[in-house]
Amino acid sequence: MPRRVLPVHQLIKNLYDYFTKKKSNLGPLIPVTQVRATVVNILKIYFEKNVKTDAREVSEGEEVRSNEQDVQQLVCVNELQLLVLVIVKKRTKKKAYRKHAKLKTTDLPESIKCTVRDVIYGMYFRKQHVTLNTLLMELKAREVIDISCSSLRQLLCNIGFKYLKDNNRRALCEKPTVVQQRTAFLRKIRKLEAEDYNLVYLDETWIFSRGGCKRSWQDNDVRLVKNVGGEGKRFIVLHTQGKNGCIDGASLVFSLKSKSADYYDWMNAELFTKWLKKKFLPNLKQKSVIIVDNTSYHSKLLNLQPTSTWKKNDIRDWLDNHRIN
Repeated sequence: MPRRVLPVHQLIKNLYDYFTKKKSNLGPLIPVTQVRATVVNILKIYFEKNVKTDAREVSEGEEVRSNEQDVQQLVCVNELQLLVLVIVKKRTKKKAYRKHAKLKTTDLPESIKCTVRDVIYGMYFRKQHVTLNTLLMELKAREVIDISCSSLRQLLCNIGFKYLKDNNRRALCEKPTVVQQRTAFLRKIRKLEAEDYNLVYLDETWIFSRGGCKRSWQDNDVRLVKNVGGEGKRFIVLHTQGKNGCIDGASLVFSLKSKSADYYDWMNAELFTKWLKKKFLPNLKQKSVIIVDNTSYHSKLLNLQPTSTWKKNDIRDWLDNHRIN
């Protein structure tokens, strides 16, 4: 027999009528152990008789038992659907947790972002070179965050950092090799000072003949200071200084004949060697150590190796000087 589906409002009305009768009866109408029969009685679920398919009469007890079986099947189906629903919800929650556990770089808490920014500032303060690899090693060592280089790049862009050319005027970043060389240099200087050596420093600079101040107090109405036509000739100044001051007779001053902005064009190894032999070394009165920078004309390779640009006669002379047949 097909089951007639009652509308929701009818089921609610049947439920209300049952509990009203139960209240008037001052107790349950059906024993509490008969669960399916109670549900059938409350909701008034029954099957319509189909005369064409089933002509026999169905007693009231058989109809109730049939309705109870239908309720049992309905409960089993609902329990199965509920079990499937619970499993799906658990899997959905588990997937959502996994997705939430692995946060994106843009979803990181502000505390981690601030810590990454402080680590970068600390590396700059220690004059370390900041790259993705060096920063990632520092973050892993501090146990701040463990991500890949590509994720770290996204994080840096998200907190406002850009990969730009270093500006030495803002900060001097040194490689570890440079730090080691400076450490070795300072230790050697300390050792020489302990041995009572005179440390002599030398350097070059330039100056204009009419150089002066570029600013002065002026009136808005009357122009008191006239603009000078030019700064005059440029002079190259080369001098040395030890622990007792500048060394007497070791200065070298000469003017440039061109307007080149780079005075290194006029300084070369020949001129520097000539000044070194005639004016500087003869005026040293005590054992000294000369400290110079790594400018190109401060050093010269005496024994050059032949190249393809050398002339034939030069190559022959080089071979004769080195006794190569």
